[in-house]
Amino acid sequence: MPYHASMPRPTPDPLAGATRLLVDGTNLLHALSRRGGPLPAAAVTGRLRALVPPGVAVTVVLDGGPAPGGADRRVASGIEVRYSGRRSADALLG
Repeated sequence: MPYHASMPRPTPDPLAGATRLLVDGTNLLHALSRRGGPLPAAAVTGRLRALVPPGVAVTVVLDGGPAPGGADRRVASGIEVRYSGRRSADALLG
């Protein structure tokens, strides 16, 4: 359909051509919790997988380390969850 001045401009796909998405999971969890209370880290992976096209690999970085006995890295349905260790996720991704 051709664009007409009275129609809203189509929004470009911000992930067009992307093959990898790096996400500060701690910031995302904080933003999502403002909408409805605290969320577990696992809640981020499901939401991202629903929003990000399957061809885009996602790496979520969370502050600190995994829970005692937890894995340092886990991969689920195209999403890799990593931990920043002694640095913040902001510093690691920045």
